[in-house]
Amino acid sequence: MTGGRAPSLRLGGTLALDTQMQAICRSMHTQGMLIDQEERARLQRKYAAKAQDYAAKCRELAGNPGLNLNSPAQVGDQLYASRLSGGFGCEVIEYTDSGAASTADPAIRPLLRDPTLAQDARSFILAYRQYRKADKILGTFLRPAEPVAFGESRRVACLEAVAEARRLLDTARRLLPSGASADRGTFLRKAEDALQAAVDRSGALLDGRLWATDLWELGVAGWGAEDDSLGASFLADTDEDGVPRALPASAGGALVRAVYSSEDRVALRQALHGVWPLQPRRTPKGGITVARGALVELWRDPASAGCGARAFLGAVLGFFAACSEARRLALPPADAEEDRCYLRRQTGRIHADWKAHVVVTGRLASSPNLQNIPRAVRSMFVPAPGRKYVYADADQLELRTAAARWSALTGIRSRYLDAFATTKHGSDGKVYHMDPHQLSMHGIFKDTIWDWPGAPPAEWHFYKKWPGGKIADLFDIQRDLTKRVVYLGTYGGEALKAHEVLTSAEDDEGTLIYQDLSVREVAAMLHAWRESVPEFVAGWDEEIAAWERQGYLADPVTGRRAWFRNIQDAQEDRSQIVNFPIQSAGAGLIARGLCAFTGHYPGGFAGPGTGVVNLCHDAITAEVPEAEVPRARELLQQCMMQRDASLSGVDFPAEAVIKTRWEDARP
Repeated sequence: MTGGRAPSLRLGGTLALDTQMQAICRSMHTQGMLIDQEERARLQRKYAAKAQDYAAKCRELAGNPGLNLNSPAQVGDQLYASRLSGGFGCEVIEYTDSGAASTADPAIRPLLRDPTLAQDARSFILAYRQYRKADKILGTFLRPAEPVAFGESRRVACLEAVAEARRLLDTARRLLPSGASADRGTFLRKAEDALQAAVDRSGALLDGRLWATDLWELGVAGWGAEDDSLGASFLADTDEDGVPRALPASAGGALVRAVYSSEDRVALRQALHGVWPLQPRRTPKGGITVARGALVELWRDPASAGCGARAFLGAVLGFFAACSEARRLALPPADAEEDRCYLRRQTGRIHADWKAHVVVTGRLASSPNLQNIPRAVRSMFVPAPGRKYVYADADQLELRTAAARWSALTGIRSRYLDAFATTKHGSDGKVYHMDPHQLSMHGIFKDTIWDWPGAPPAEWHFYKKWPGGKIADLFDIQRDLTKRVVYLGTYGGEALKAHEVLTSAEDDEGTLIYQDLSVREVAAMLHAWRESVPEFVAGWDEEIAAWERQGYLADPVTGRRAWFRNIQDAQEDRSQIVNFPIQSAGAGLIARGLCAFTGHYPGGFAGPGTGVVNLCHDAITAEVPEAEVPRARELLQQCMMQRDASLSGVDFPAEAVIKTRWEDARP
């Protein structure tokens, strides 16, 4: 723009709304979300114990004490190698881009639906999935929330791996026959020397100081002036960019290099085959090998149990696994995000970067992702003392938007619209709202639903609650399944994709809820539901026709446009097209409510950390002083109550609640 005044921005316009949302993003970053460190530590202990237990179970089922569960190659060998080779002989479902058999969850989850899968293989896959889930929660959500420097959690975990290596080494030493010659114990002495040397050379790792690499990635080399234990030894010899010329030795790296040196392989061969009558495993050239695979074969060999070598081999394999884990943890991660400390130690809060211009629908994005925190660990997020969380979640936002939008486009009035507007007075004086998800259930399963255990009484059909009661048992389970099916079907999703999503759904314990559903059953549910909502099916056709005619789609609330220039075939990419106007309109409604609320309670209105601290798609969380809680709750509820003329005049309500932990922030 050259000269003149900037154009005025009318409230409600897309540009004005995005400008306000960008300011709210900046405010949410500034306020942050407080972490209860005692609760976080409790959760970390819980999931660390889970990971350890499931790892031990996996190794026991595999018959391989040295199995590295963080190695896709080793896990793949265990899953897909034949029984004769010591594996489980599972069918390969998917391959990676490099051609290796995949061990990703979509590749191993279908194996659990195979009735011919052996019980030990099934138990291994279940334990492995639980291990991976616990390990992900630790590495993605809990350890990065520690009030420590970058890399500190890896340092602690590395020390634990080194301690485990030392313990297993001591075990192996005790298991050598007392009559073994000094030469036959050379391997153990050399391994102990390598362990101690690595520890000695890595004083910076072991005495609590930051790694040099951490200092440079964080750009905080100046901390050396605040703490003499930091920096001096690291910064003594640096290049012109300030990077140390010689970094401290890695404990894990030194261990593995020493243990796998040719000299120590000779010592290990002597310890194994000079003490116990074992059949050596040989290289293609005829030499005796003590590579990991060969040691696993020896451990599985019945002869090793008969002569007493199995326990020694198990300790050695475990030692190698612990060394490998120490090495992995001691080296800087390939992805800096893997070990970044998200917590700002000065505030005790996670200050996420919120972005208003990443998602095409206008939804916000955040890094770290505070919109996808598992419910199991949300209890560590708390308001500061003297404050409460005020939380509101829009009711059936996307279902209401879709029903209103496609009723208006097609002229076919949706039954959902009547359900949204219908209430009933109970004998207890309360007002009860009709449950639209039971309309979906009835559309799929017809009148049989009323015979299921936990169904509402006849006079309260289509209501979730009634005086003195609420739905339960099978009825409640099927209602949850129906909600998932409808969500997947709302945007024209096909049976195969819906089946993949449904069979991956887990409960809080990681159990697959719908793993026994067949593609045929999912297809039948989708077909029955679509027959009950002709306005949705016709609405999809209207959206595609509008895009083909205009070259873009605009959501009805803000006018935000999407061109879908990457789409070649509208029918094949139907979901992407029909999804946009619904999710974008919903995002616009939530943004309007959020802007209205922050007009009364701006970020930091009562000191640092107050105001809106999280927006999770259709849910808003604000941190307010206790004295402001009643007014803030009422105001948030009012601001979230939206209505737009373009959406058939449908109300979009929300119930605001008060909580002391984010975990509980639902009605």
